[in-house]
Amino acid sequence: NLITDIEIPEYKKIKKIDVEPIIKSVVDDFNNIYKLKRGIKISYENDGKNKYHINGIENRVEQIIANLLENAISFSDDNKNVMVKVSKFNDNKVIVNILDEGQGFKEKDTNKIFKRFYSNRPDRFGQHSGLGLNIVKNLVDLHNATIKASNRTDQRGANMEIMFPKVCIIQVISIICNTFGYVNLTELTNCLFCISVTTSIGDKCVCNFANGMFPGLLYI
Repeated sequence: NLITDIEIPEYKKIKKIDVEPIIKSVVDDFNNIYKLKRGIKISYENDGKNKYHINGIENRVEQIIANLLENAISFSDDNKNVMVKVSKFNDNKVIVNILDEGQGFKEKDTNKIFKRFYSNRPDRFGQHSGLGLNIVKNLVDLHNATIKASNRTDQRGANMEIMFPKVCIIQVISIICNTFGYVNLTELTNCLFCISVTTSIGDKCVCNFANGMFPGLLYI
């Protein structure tokens, strides 16, 4: 289900996980459906490294990959290929690429495709909610990761790339918001991953992270 509420305190579920078996499981599930239904083959490959650990939530990583595969397949003609690649940099950042053989992107600014209800899909590819990639972006942000969309350089098609940061020690810190509902974490410079915010002002507290790692809202 692409329309999914993620505004719950899921940061408390974050732990060290290996993304490879999660991705392979999703790829297998999609192959069972789309290879028979449309002749689309989804393949998986890695760069031969040992384990691809991230700080993450297993079912949300699964949802990210599933939504991106749904998107890639929806832009693909029958009997085409979709590739999922996993690699790891020397600094232990994990990269996941989803590559299709569809039309690619017409947009010069591909960041707009992650906006809520944005849709630039040809009619012949059917209907969708316009929420799938926005949900992916929110889930990627939840993992302190980044996602970018580009056209493939080797052939026609799109490339979705997610970069997960290296695994770090997860710290859960409870903070009481000040009178205005703001929290300034200038003094926290170590590897901070998740924050538990308590406030009597409302159900949301805007957090100002001076290091720029976690801008935006945290939900309680």
